Amino acid sequence: MVKIGMLTFHRANNYGAILQAYSLYTRLTQLGDGFEVKLININYRNRETSDFFKYNMRRFIPKIKNLRNYRVMKRFVKDYTQMTKFKLIRTEEEGINYVNDQDFDVLITGSDEVWKKKNEYLSIPNIYWLSPRMKGHKLSFAATANRTRYDVYTDYEKVIMQSYLDVYDLITIRDNHTKGLIEPIVKKPLHFMCDPTFLIDFEDLDISRQVFASGLDTSKPVIGFMGGYDLLVDRIKDRYGPAYEYISFYQHIKGTKFIGDLNPLEFVGVFKYCDLVVTSFFHGTVFSIINEVPFISVEMKDYKGMESKISHLLSDTELTERYFVRDATMNFDRLIMVADQLLEDDSFDYSSFKLRQRAKFDVFEDKLRSYL
Repeated sequence: MVKIGMLTFHRANNYGAILQAYSLYTRLTQLGDGFEVKLININYRNRETSDFFKYNMRRFIPKIKNLRNYRVMKRFVKDYTQMTKFKLIRTEEEGINYVNDQDFDVLITGSDEVWKKKNEYLSIPNIYWLSPRMKGHKLSFAATANRTRYDVYTDYEKVIMQSYLDVYDLITIRDNHTKGLIEPIVKKPLHFMCDPTFLIDFEDLDISRQVFASGLDTSKPVIGFMGGYDLLVDRIKDRYGPAYEYISFYQHIKGTKFIGDLNPLEFVGVFKYCDLVVTSFFHGTVFSIINEVPFISVEMKDYKGMESKISHLLSDTELTERYFVRDATMNFDRLIMVADQLLEDDSFDYSSFKLRQRAKFDVFEDKLRSYL
């Protein structure tokens, strides 16, 4: 029996983070009886506190919605995965000792932004880089250092990163930006890996109760927003008027009907109610593709010349005409023109793209089966 431990951000109160963890866990359990899979239920104390306030104090109004959603997320991970006993740590050394006590044969870091350097919350070294002092084979799954500039690393940190990555059996990454960070310091092949949500088939759950509660008129075509901003929503509503319905999910956007009270699997099903999705989130783009719904992706953050996760995914799909960046030069007329075209006819072959994404998992599965 090969015991696999996953280290990822499964404690974030965030649909994308939760569904990444769930999807990879689910796909690994489908490998067969020779494998036992667990999420390593660990977090730094400062991250646990920071995430609680980030997602519960600053997202929804009233705050009770935040706390209810927080409980839903935590219950979902507990109900749908096997985890180790929860452990809060202050230092990497505490984490190494805890992981070693679990006696895993294989450790997987990712997916998600596990290699992102973020002030005191994710300084280097940290447990998500998988120290050589951790027992077991080490692999990364679609790891990314999203928006981390190479010049922010000190010489000491680069030495640490190299010494950690040198002991990996397989390194898979999500985007070219991460490749550019890792390639100069490690002499190993790097493989691009899909987001794990592409690897499984999601159950089609009934969310009619939540849809009814939002007041959505399903007899009209629907434009859905996952993220975005008021001016963007106003421009789209001005173009299509009352003949369309406008909904938001994850965050309530002014001027839209909000579909909430969703667990992560129910959240995936919201996209099917839309004739067009406008999203500023990476997983808004991913779940549009999974549900084969036309979409437009609007980058809200300044990447300062770096490639984002969304832009990498869309370059892989040859759908860059659907990608916009919110800046002083953003062309609303072109965005509306793309929306018109997608609402009239979307000829993109979503099924073939999803199959190509799933095929990327082969190299990962082969490596895991070599441990049997």
